Amino acid sequence: MSDKLVVSVSLLTGRFHGKGQGNAAEWPPAPFRLFQALVAGAAQTISVDAARSALLWLEIQATSSIRTPSAYKGNKINLYVLTNQRDKAIGTKKSEAELKTKKVIEPIILASDQDTELHYVFENAAPSEHLETLQAIALGISHFGHGVDAAHVVMANVPAEEVQKLKGEQWTRSATQGISLSVAYSGSLERLEQRYASWRQQATRAFKKLAPPIPIPRHAFQKFCHEENPELPCYRSFELRSTNGQRLALPHTSNVHLAGMVRHVTTDPKFADLLGWSADQMGMLHGHGEIKGQKTVIAEERFGFVGLPTIRWAGKKAGWQIDDCRRVILTAPSNFEHLLDDLAVRLNHRHLQPLDKSEPINLVSIPNDSTVSRYTQSATRWATVTPMVMPNQLGSSKDRRRLKDPKLAPETRLRIQARLDRRIDTMIRNSIVNAGFSRALANAAVIRWSRRGYWPGAARAFDHSVTKRQDDRPRRHVEISWFTPSGIPLAVGGPITLGAGAHAGLGLFAPHPDELNANSSTAKL
Repeated sequence: MSDKLVVSVSLLTGRFHGKGQGNAAEWPPAPFRLFQALVAGAAQTISVDAARSALLWLEIQATSSIRTPSAYKGNKINLYVLTNQRDKAIGTKKSEAELKTKKVIEPIILASDQDTELHYVFENAAPSEHLETLQAIALGISHFGHGVDAAHVVMANVPAEEVQKLKGEQWTRSATQGISLSVAYSGSLERLEQRYASWRQQATRAFKKLAPPIPIPRHAFQKFCHEENPELPCYRSFELRSTNGQRLALPHTSNVHLAGMVRHVTTDPKFADLLGWSADQMGMLHGHGEIKGQKTVIAEERFGFVGLPTIRWAGKKAGWQIDDCRRVILTAPSNFEHLLDDLAVRLNHRHLQPLDKSEPINLVSIPNDSTVSRYTQSATRWATVTPMVMPNQLGSSKDRRRLKDPKLAPETRLRIQARLDRRIDTMIRNSIVNAGFSRALANAAVIRWSRRGYWPGAARAFDHSVTKRQDDRPRRHVEISWFTPSGIPLAVGGPITLGAGAHAGLGLFAPHPDELNANSSTAKL
């Protein structure tokens, strides 16, 4: 196995104050931050010109993974510091308080004083001449993050088998999910030098009105996925059309009926013959694999038929809104993508027959569009668009009857309600695990639930249709904020469906409106 370049950064104070996108606390520290530190280290040691060839080589090397010590987010601290306008205020009536600006400090704190090393693992080993240069400039790095984050940096080419033994939580480069971190790219060094020259120009002409320095050139981003994130299901997208080709829409409260129409097509013996699948594979399609007349055998791995209500931008005042359902995605475990492709081809341009015998609906395969992208992007905070159906009852019927008694003592009511809340919380966390997430992530998640939706435009939980089997089960809208076991916000990718109706489009989550990119406000309707 080949060697890898590994750069190890020791955070000597046990703290990290760097901020990333949206001025939010950044963890893990971005690879571009490491590149910046090495450029600064070169300026402090052998000079940037002497290190140029090594830095140009490094800027195009991909970071394959990052290992971080366990850490948690500290409390926010508000500081008020004097601005650079103090000298200009001499002789004016402005008080010192008026010249101060608010500065929010939100440190990442390492969980152990003994475990302080970050490891950046690159895809390739460094050539010997570049390695010697990089090791020399690493000696010039005194801090990593803010000026208070003292650091020590070392680097070496490490055998691949030894890389696997590095300590820490692993963040692996991903194409689909995880947190976006800035990375170096071809031209990074040149852009940093332009930034520095711009700053020097402003600093040497302090008494002339000049434009501020050009911004830090973070132009390239790469997603990194935490080791406890599940592998996302694969999916294929369809649109609902009329027989004459016009786009159709169904109420977003009827996801179960839409899923039933799609599944009904697959029960046709002629359709099954076209697929030519085994009994187990057909069991994944229908949700059960028994022969008619036998006891029901629930399939452990299943295909999903999920209607996607449109997420549209309704203007600055109203923001993001949930609208009618115009699309369907088929989902499958990632290792069954070949079967999903086969199914998608067979379903393309098939007619769905509504229960009310109205005009058939044509199912048309489409590429992923803006609405599909919003359900599949990475975010730290998700909320249900369709309510989650709990897999079991909340508790004894006796407790539920007692809660309806107006004469029930307040302390008894609170005690029963707390017991029911604990049961809901447990069922939601168990559903997270059943969806493929780790128990550690399920336990670390912050969960809220309500009968009303957290998404603007989402109907109340009991206004959504369910199957007869689910009619007596509790339904709740759910909001989940994802965190690592050590308390760091974690970006998780979609699609996410949880609960008893997950394979029929119930318990469908979308990134919370606050998490969506406001620039992508051109939803396809």
